[in-house]
Amino acid sequence: MRRSLCAPLLLLLCPKLALAALTITNVSPADPAFVKATPITVTATVTGATGTVSVKVDNGNGTSVDAISAGNVWTASNVPLAFEFTNDPNLVNTLTITAQDDDGPVTQVIHVTLDKTVPTVAITVPADSDPDTAGKQFTTGFASIDVSGTATDNDPNATLTVGAGFFPSPVTVDNGTWTDKHVTLSAGANTITATYRDRAGNVASDTITITRTTVCAQPDFPLPTGDPNDPKSFAVDRDDDLPDARPDDPNTCDVRPAFRDIPTDPNDAPFQPPAQVGSCTLRAAVQKANLHPGPDYIRLFGARKIVLTRSGAHEDQAARGDLDITSDTSIIGSARDSVVIDGKKLGDRVFDVAAGVRLQLIQLTVQAGHTPKPDKNNPNSVEAGGCIRSAGRLELNNVALLSCGSDQDGGALALEDGNAVVTCGVVARNQAKGNGGAISSANVPLTIRNSTLSLNSAGGRGGAVSIAGDDGSLDLILTNDTLSQNKSKASGGALDVGDMVDATINNLTFANNSAKAGSSISSSGSGAVSFSNTIFGDKSKSSCDPNSPEPVVSQGNNLELGDSCHLQTATLDDHPNTDPQLEPLATNNGTPTHKLKDTSPAVDAGGTVKACEDLDQRDVERGDWPGVAGDPNTAKATPPFCDIGALELRTAAPQ
Repeated sequence: MRRSLCAPLLLLLCPKLALAALTITNVSPADPAFVKATPITVTATVTGATGTVSVKVDNGNGTSVDAISAGNVWTASNVPLAFEFTNDPNLVNTLTITAQDDDGPVTQVIHVTLDKTVPTVAITVPADSDPDTAGKQFTTGFASIDVSGTATDNDPNATLTVGAGFFPSPVTVDNGTWTDKHVTLSAGANTITATYRDRAGNVASDTITITRTTVCAQPDFPLPTGDPNDPKSFAVDRDDDLPDARPDDPNTCDVRPAFRDIPTDPNDAPFQPPAQVGSCTLRAAVQKANLHPGPDYIRLFGARKIVLTRSGAHEDQAARGDLDITSDTSIIGSARDSVVIDGKKLGDRVFDVAAGVRLQLIQLTVQAGHTPKPDKNNPNSVEAGGCIRSAGRLELNNVALLSCGSDQDGGALALEDGNAVVTCGVVARNQAKGNGGAISSANVPLTIRNSTLSLNSAGGRGGAVSIAGDDGSLDLILTNDTLSQNKSKASGGALDVGDMVDATINNLTFANNSAKAGSSISSSGSGAVSFSNTIFGDKSKSSCDPNSPEPVVSQGNNLELGDSCHLQTATLDDHPNTDPQLEPLATNNGTPTHKLKDTSPAVDAGGTVKACEDLDQRDVERGDWPGVAGDPNTAKATPPFCDIGALELRTAAPQ
């Protein structure tokens, strides 16, 4: 107990002695404290002492530690703790700091919780949102995902943050589990990290990598390892059109003439032709790929224009005329607009894909091909497909088909068997005397995504696309496409859907197409044509052909300049007789599209009945995906909803 040296009546005579009081401040750790190890160090500042001073720390369990002074700061090292935190609030160490001078002791109490528990945390991806749980691969449709997980510790006030990249956010842990943390993925690899930190400073984390592959991304392809059974990879380093010089060698692409001996003198060395720059043309590489069992890869590096000049149609070995593909092959350019394969001087189409064979074209342009003149042995045969004819499996990714022509069907592309997928393409300025100014399909399933078909024309039906089946239900899928300024002399200025075809259309923009009947769509068969979130912006009042035997069917959220497509305003949120207010066709972020004006009624008017595509035509996430009223994800996608059409006006903010 401290006693005053001044009697009450003498306080005025010794004010300094009355004000001098021993105090303990700046105690560390602060009260309360949470630590993860024992023993600990306790420090405090002691002031106002009189005479000799001593400081000690008592842990309440029979152990006290003397503190050492450094000026006014006293430090007690290795103070043992007795209790470990186990969710029992009574198991707390009460430490008493006692400072004593000549006038007696002063005490201060702090409470310290010992938490040596090692926390854990684990991230999981719900199976219902993971199409490939093992590989963590999310394609378009999963631009945003939910992740969940578990966390263990004895500290109810611990914090958990989860996020991708530099944008983590707090997560509530309930009984060791956390659910539905919504994470937006960017294109490519996304690293998602959960970090758990308790009050004692214990930290646990878990990291997973999820790859989001967008529609327009360049597909991966394996590199050869040297094994003779591996796929072959040929690098084209010449832009002319010489054929392969070694037809019996499946491994070496070489267009130089073969060496020849000079017989006049046996002592002379063999004659070698002058060296030439490069040794592999595109034609020679195709011949090698045909010779070697596929799949094989042909790479076109850098900006280049390959002009095919080796004329001679109706030959099937790629030695002359078009490039015949008879073995599974991928031809990969460096960029759609800088790698050009030109067939203007060929007198033939550019590619001819054999039955059952897969051709994959990636990031390049094919232009100026034309169907060949009839074979002299069969003067009545007129062929289809000005750029490409395919009876196999055709995949076009980031490819432009430009200014090709056909004396029959398929100004750019004629599909005669197999199947075809066109992704992120531009098909423009092609002409067909028959059907399908850009693409004709005869009983071949066709998918077109994130592509623009423009300025194509047909002498028959389908200014852009004509498709018909003859032996069962056939699928046509169009999503996130722009069909603009196409025309036909018959029906279907942009699209003609023939017999036995089920067409599914979502987030399309039709604009400025023309035909005698159905400037946007004609349906001439027994299949079903359904569309949603689509703009019919053709100037004609009959976007949909009124003479079609089977009417097209709205699935909701469509907008038409006229009133011919059987839109339903009351039940399906459709908008007939409405101007979409489109900007002219222009290159928006590298893609020819019609941008919406700010005042367009199509803005935020899609997705209330059927979900919009989560990415727009440019592969940019729509700002309010998925936006379906009544959808279980509504809480994460409340109105306003996505835009009608192929292009979102205001997209999500970049992460």
